[in-house]
Amino acid sequence: MRVIVRLSCVTALVSVLASCAAAPVDEAKSFSAAVAATKTASDALCDQLDVAERQLQIRRIERQTINSFAVQNAYYYSSVGEPPKTREFRNAIQIVSSYASLLLNLVQGTGVNAAQGDILSILQNIASLAGVTSIGLAAQALTPLINQILVAQSQAEARQLALSGAIQMANLLVALKNATPAMFELLLANAEPATPAVIRSYKTALGNYVVTLDDLQMSFSRLLEAYQRPSNPTTLAALAELTGQLNSDAIAVRKALVQAH
Repeated sequence: MRVIVRLSCVTALVSVLASCAAAPVDEAKSFSAAVAATKTASDALCDQLDVAERQLQIRRIERQTINSFAVQNAYYYSSVGEPPKTREFRNAIQIVSSYASLLLNLVQGTGVNAAQGDILSILQNIASLAGVTSIGLAAQALTPLINQILVAQSQAEARQLALSGAIQMANLLVALKNATPAMFELLLANAEPATPAVIRSYKTALGNYVVTLDDLQMSFSRLLEAYQRPSNPTTLAALAELTGQLNSDAIAVRKALVQAH
């Protein structure tokens, strides 16, 4: 299922904010928990991608030469940091995590100054994704908005700006989902041996991850709906149910990754 955050939803929620309606704190907490569950799945996946990308590239490098060292290969050999593709995937989900934290803090009434940690984290991770990949481009589309939040004159203005980034954030989730074939190629290229069972386990893990991202998009859409109808028991119950599903999704991703080894 592909969930699309509609421009009309964003326009409506901005109107709600302008009218000073009560902010849906409980729904924002539920969405933050949903992002945290998704991040556990992403972290488990990126941990395996880290190993696969390093080993695959080192084998390629050393087929050409083993008696020299090139600076551009440093991150493949380093015991700190991560190789570029893995770093891109991990930093993208960290942007989503920091964005959820920013929304929650602003909804709870935290001032702009107190929320600067989340704002700067988003900007730093966006900067690390500079490039022409679909993930990098989707992340960079958030930069003007986040810079505006950084200099917002009030908490209400910052909250309105943060919520107006809904479409860009949804596009980043779509870009992450569309990156799963590249993740599969990395994992499979490093699989030794690439038995049918291992291949199926990796496909299951990535399939579960796509479902997790779809459920997270749904959770995000429900949060936007909550801004149109604050303190709506139906919306809150649906978000709570989705958060429980996302926890199950994350467990399924991790289980399939374990089965691949």
